[in-house]
Amino acid sequence: MSKAIVIGAGVIGCSIALELARQGYEVIALDKAQSPGQGSSNASSAVVRFNYSTFDSVALAWESFHCWKNWPEHLGNKQERYSEMIDVGVVMLDAPVISGEKTSQLFEAVGVPYEVWSSDELAHNVNGIDVGKYWPPKRLADEAFWEDPKDSLGAIFTPNGGYIDDPLLATQNLAQAALNTGVTFRFKTTVTAILREGDKTLGVEINNSEKIFADIVINVGGPWSNQINALAGVGQDFTISVRAMRQEVHQINTPMNLLPGPIIGDLDLGTYMRSTPTGSTLIGGTEPECDGLVIPFSLQSRTEDGMGTNPEELIGAAHAGCFSMALTSLIEDAGKPVGDIETSARVTLEQREDGFWISEIHLITRGRNQSLTEAEFKDFAAKAKLTCPVSKLYSSAVITLDAALA
Repeated sequence: MSKAIVIGAGVIGCSIALELARQGYEVIALDKAQSPGQGSSNASSAVVRFNYSTFDSVALAWESFHCWKNWPEHLGNKQERYSEMIDVGVVMLDAPVISGEKTSQLFEAVGVPYEVWSSDELAHNVNGIDVGKYWPPKRLADEAFWEDPKDSLGAIFTPNGGYIDDPLLATQNLAQAALNTGVTFRFKTTVTAILREGDKTLGVEINNSEKIFADIVINVGGPWSNQINALAGVGQDFTISVRAMRQEVHQINTPMNLLPGPIIGDLDLGTYMRSTPTGSTLIGGTEPECDGLVIPFSLQSRTEDGMGTNPEELIGAAHAGCFSMALTSLIEDAGKPVGDIETSARVTLEQREDGFWISEIHLITRGRNQSLTEAEFKDFAAKAKLTCPVSKLYSSAVITLDAALA
């Protein structure tokens, strides 16, 4: 039987673990929290929509909608309580960053029912909505925020779509189904290394001690997946990167069922709104350019496994990137092909009598280069460690290096 390790026990991690077990894999799911769904899944607005820019994304969302609608059947076993899909429909207002024509084409290709509304139809179908066009979104302190609209907006409406009433319970449902299918969960478990041999991933090291080997390792760390990528020495060529960020969603105590449905996505103003099972209203942002996104820092995130990133992680990422650039430059200057270089950095934070110190930075770099010998690559790496600007900046710390050709 093939073995798989799933890193992360949020809603996606638990779902992947369940499906792998159904396919006959022996599955171990790891998470640093104390139980499933304690990360971003628990804090999710849990919106189910189909407005995406690629066929695959729309098709996946449409298929998952039917899984949510038939949740007990999808889980496949009897449980005491189930989360519920609140199917109220979705209205996505027009905005320059959304192609209504492309969205319509994708909906037709996948088979998603939809309607295109004019501004008059939008005003008629959604009570109290302002159909004015205010693009681009502006902060409240911006005088332009108070300007009158210059035009009006239409929208695309899907009668299907909505939200999951309890995202934590949904994750727990998936975890229970996975347990019943043979998945082993290990909580309060931190992945401290990815075991590799050349291009092949062999497994993981957990809690700086135990090694678990598997045929497949799947990174489902959500906002923290970049840390796992760094341990694996991958991600430099990814076109999409992730990092933990703080997003505010406000629950407003409104008159009962002020907004029973549909969900409103208003990129023109940079907001979205949905109802809740208790009848109040959630209001969140769509990450417009005018909003500065906040990276959460805390002492707990530095010294424990608390939520949030920390300065040491950012220092490690900066050092790894700077070192790779310095190493690339040295190899190019020598007239050699660069090949592939992957670098990660482990930053040690130490508490002393006079406070916290960054005592050590351990660089791990791996190269794939047929034009260099192992000795030549290590020599270039040693020089890069000395000449990298970030190495010079943190010269008070002990900087160690592990360099090898993969």
